Amino acid sequence: MCRKERYIAFWRLTENFVFLCFFISAFFLAACGDSDSGVGANEQQAEEEYDDSSSSKSVKSSSSTKSGSIAKSSSSKKSSSSTKNSSSSKNSSSSKTSSSSVSSSSEKSSSEGSEISSSSSFEQNLSSDTETDEDSLYKSLTCYRGLDISDAYLTKCEKSFFESCLPQRDVYVSEETGEKFMCYKTGWIPYMDSLEIGCGKEENGIVKYMGGSLSGIYGCRNGDWSLLDFNDKVYGFCWDGRLADTIVTTGDYRYVCDGTKWKMLSANEYLGKNCSDLEVIELYGQKEYKCRKSRWTELTSLDSLYGLCLEDSLGVMKVKDDFYHYICKDYEWTKATTEEVLGECTEDRNFEMLEVYSYYYICDSGAWRSPSVLESIFGVCKPERSKEWDTYQNVYYECIGPEWKWTEITPDRIVGECIEEWQGMTFGKPYSYICDKETWRKFTDVEKKLKMPCIEENEGIKKSYTLNSDTKTEYYQCKDGMWTKITEEKYLEE
Repeated sequence: MCRKERYIAFWRLTENFVFLCFFISAFFLAACGDSDSGVGANEQQAEEEYDDSSSSKSVKSSSSTKSGSIAKSSSSKKSSSSTKNSSSSKNSSSSKTSSSSVSSSSEKSSSEGSEISSSSSFEQNLSSDTETDEDSLYKSLTCYRGLDISDAYLTKCEKSFFESCLPQRDVYVSEETGEKFMCYKTGWIPYMDSLEIGCGKEENGIVKYMGGSLSGIYGCRNGDWSLLDFNDKVYGFCWDGRLADTIVTTGDYRYVCDGTKWKMLSANEYLGKNCSDLEVIELYGQKEYKCRKSRWTELTSLDSLYGLCLEDSLGVMKVKDDFYHYICKDYEWTKATTEEVLGECTEDRNFEMLEVYSYYYICDSGAWRSPSVLESIFGVCKPERSKEWDTYQNVYYECIGPEWKWTEITPDRIVGECIEEWQGMTFGKPYSYICDKETWRKFTDVEKKLKMPCIEENEGIKKSYTLNSDTKTEYYQCKDGMWTKITEEKYLEE
């Protein structure tokens, strides 16, 4: 035998000897453990720690929830069901202890039938000298039942014998009850493989996790598994056993379980219907409410600014931001109408113009209206101003009845008709009107631009126009009473 082969044989012999020693040691250690009280030292330590934690901790719950089919929740309005699974914990040959199912119990206490502040919890009192079968089940898991807002139905395992817990992956099967538990987030929750699992009267209120394509937390309600919604997860599963339970949120709103879902109470449902006191202000949630028309309505910004519209405030007008007018009417602050701000437009106030914060209004035939552009410039046209005239943008206007409006006129209304002797005479502002062929007419745009009318006396005259150095020069010739564009060559011809 070569040196290398002798070396390999030696190490194989040594390896077998080490394994034999290890096996003998393990056998004697196990025998010593079995001769003890039946519970491993680690288990006893976990039980003692659990007893301490369960007796000192008080986890408050506002929900009455069931987990699994091991234990039923008890309610102040309904008698609790007895726990069916009461088998004691068993020792397995391995170092891990089998776990039984975990029950949750919660009590429901109501305050005058409208508000519940639950002080019963998901904790188990295991400090009693007499250990029940149910206590044994809980101790085998060394878990306590805790309530967390985000994980309302989880079995919190502080001292769990489950050494590894991979969220939404690991499933544990209780050797005592055969029930399954899913590792969900930070603890264990009853697990089911299908929605076909029984959901009868006895299972009402039970909450389980289901895997697969329809994975999620489901609750048994009226014979059907229902996927828990947001409110169920926050306030607890709503079912018949929690009918009329009331939750007070951090915002001081009230949610009530109607047996199928959580419903937030409206102000009228919480404060009471058919209110009558108009001066009372009540707080619900984070909003203030007033009583109007036998109903509670939210206070408006005007209520906060001016106070409630009450008997002594009726008819009072307030101005907001130096512009908007509001009036106390029918016990509400409402935007004031034009008539309420200016007063009634009566016959004796006809043609009256009033200004309200730079806005003008005219009383016209029993109604207030906004003035026209000309009325804003010239004032109101009324009988006292008959035949008055004025100009605006080189146009003449006269106050004419019976409509009493500012009406555009020609100069003949002022200076008389255009006669032959006045041919070429202008009137008004420069380039406004001209007497041409016994008719008063306006200057055309081209005549204003060239500053020369195209009349019989100017026939054939040529004119050029350049707006500025950047524009092309235009050339015109007066022909047949109209300025006509011509070319530069035509313009330069003699």
